[in-house]
Amino acid sequence: MFYYNVTCHADHSVETKWLTWMKQIHIPEVMQTGCFVECKILKVISPVHIEHGTSYAIQYLYRTPEDFEKYLAEHADILREKTSAEFGNSVHAFRTQLEILAQY
Repeated sequence: MFYYNVTCHADHSVETKWLTWMKQIHIPEVMQTGCFVECKILKVISPVHIEHGTSYAIQYLYRTPEDFEKYLAEHADILREKTSAEFGNSVHAFRTQLEILAQY
C-alpha cells in the first residue's frame, strides 16, 4: 500500500474557506475517481508558521502504482486546476509518494 501525500500551506485569509472546500468538494471529487481507498487530513503542528498561514497534510491511500498512475493520467490536472482557480496563490502545495513498509 502507498500514500499520496499533498502538503498544503493555506494563507490565514483563506484557511477556513479552503479547509471547508477540501472537506466538502475537493476530497470527495478525488475519492470519486476510484483511485484511492482512504483519505486523511492532518494539521501540521510543528514547525508553526502562524504569521503566514497554516499547513496541512492530505494523505490519500492507494493500493497499487497503477492506481496512482491512472489518477495522474486521468484526473490530477483537472482537479489541480480547480484548486488553482478557487484559491490562486493563497494555497501552495507540494506532493510526495510514500510506500508503507511496516505497520505496528
